[in-house]
Amino acid sequence: MPLDDPRVECEPLVSGNCVIALPANHRLTRKHSVSLRDLAGERMIQTSQGNIHRELVATAFATAGVPYVGSVDTPTGISACQFVANGLGLAIMDPFAARAAAGFGIVARPIRPALEFSLGFFFPANRPRSNLVVAFVKATRTAVASLLDVGLRNA
Repeated sequence: MPLDDPRVECEPLVSGNCVIALPANHRLTRKHSVSLRDLAGERMIQTSQGNIHRELVATAFATAGVPYVGSVDTPTGISACQFVANGLGLAIMDPFAARAAAGFGIVARPIRPALEFSLGFFFPANRPRSNLVVAFVKATRTAVASLLDVGLRNA
């Protein structure tokens, strides 16, 4: 949640490590974890232009000296999983989306080095939060707590 703006308050919700989504019959499913170097030459499903996740992944590939070959752009992790299941490429994503897509016939593996992501809430600074907003944040925290068994941790 990198945001440096005095007009905005950031309240962390959860952080975790990205995974690679693979078709069930892909050669890399035999590995317990997948390195960025293992992905050299693979077609990648990527999030839409301007998405911070896309920048995170592209920077990690550049740092590792591995060419990043985007084949399909998509706005959501669930649609990325559908593309992976249909053989259009591989996708680096958050474990929430990977878990939600478990029935699509894909396999998720940890990425090495780990790519951390975080989710949170953004609020206008110096403004009181309504009761509805407070209730929404509380309900979201409760829902996320039930998903922490997929390797996420509270931020």
